[in-house]
Amino acid sequence: MNRIIRTGIVALAVLSLGVTAPAALAAAPLPVVYGADGSANFHDPDIKPHGHQRWIFGNGTQQWITRMSWSHWGANNAHGAGTIHTCAFSGGTFHCHRHHVTMLLYQVRAHKGHKYYRKLTLRWSGHVQRLTYSRHGGTAVS
Repeated sequence: MNRIIRTGIVALAVLSLGVTAPAALAAAPLPVVYGADGSANFHDPDIKPHGHQRWIFGNGTQQWITRMSWSHWGANNAHGAGTIHTCAFSGGTFHCHRHHVTMLLYQVRAHKGHKYYRKLTLRWSGHVQRLTYSRHGGTAVS
C-alpha cells in the first residue's frame, strides 16, 4: 500500500512539473512596439496592435497602415501584413493610394526593464521603408 501511495505521489509531482514548466516559459514578457499611433516618449505600448488600429507615420495625413494581422510575434522579431495608405499633395488636392504591405519589427531594446522593438521595415509595391522608434518623435524615417 505504501508503495502505491509513493508511486502516486511521484507521478503527481512529475505531472505537476510538466504542467507548470511550459506555463512559466509562456509567461516571459514579449517585446512591445511603441509609436504605432504616432506617440512618443515611451507612451502607449502595444503587443500585436489590432487590425482596427492605425499605424501613423509622418504627420498622420501622408502615410498610415490599417488592417494589420500578425503571422509571428516573438522575442526577437515580429512579422505582419496590412494595408498601407499613401497620400501625396498635388494640384491642390490629396491623391491617395492603397497597397498591400508587409512589416518586420526587430532590434529589441529595453527601456526601464521592458523590451520593445526599436526598428521596423515596411515593404510594398516597389518600396522599402525603414523606420526607427525615437522617444522624442515616435516612429520616424531613419
